[in-house]
Amino acid sequence: MDRKQPTRTTMRLSEAIRLGAMLGSQTRGAFFRKRGDDMATCALGAAIEALGAKDKGLYLSFTTWPILNLPVPEEEVPRDLRMAFCRRPLQTLSSTIMELNDRAKWTRTQIADWVEEFERRHLDGGDDAHATTSIRGSSPHQPDEGDLVVCSR
Repeated sequence: MDRKQPTRTTMRLSEAIRLGAMLGSQTRGAFFRKRGDDMATCALGAAIEALGAKDKGLYLSFTTWPILNLPVPEEEVPRDLRMAFCRRPLQTLSSTIMELNDRAKWTRTQIADWVEEFERRHLDGGDDAHATTSIRGSSPHQPDEGDLVVCSR
C-alpha cells in the first residue's frame, strides 16, 4: 500500500505577499480588515492569506519566514523611511514592511519587490535559506502525512 507523501510548498515571503495581494484590496494599520465581501490585507496579512492560514496570524508569519526577525541595515532602509529609521535603534524586516505599508503607503507589490531584493542579499546561501515549518503538524522537521509544509526558500 502506497502512503501519500506530504505536500511541500516552497514560497518566499516576497512571493507570498504578491500572491496574497491578488486576493483582495490593501488596508493600512491592520493585518486584516473586512470591507463588505472583501477581506483587505496589509503586506504581511497578504502573505499569511496566501498560505490560507489567517487563523494562525502573525505567529505563523514569524515561524514561516524567520527572515522577518532580521535587522535591516541602515543603508538598506528605503529612502521613504530613512527619517523614521534615524529615530529607531533597530529596524527589523517585519517593522520595515509594516512602515512601508502603513506610513510610506507603498503598494503590496512595491513592498514585495523590495523584500525580494532583501531576500537575495540576506537569504541566498544563508543559514535561514532552507528553514521549514509545518502549518498543520506536530514537528517542523517530521510533518504528519498530508501536512502542508512551507519553506522560507
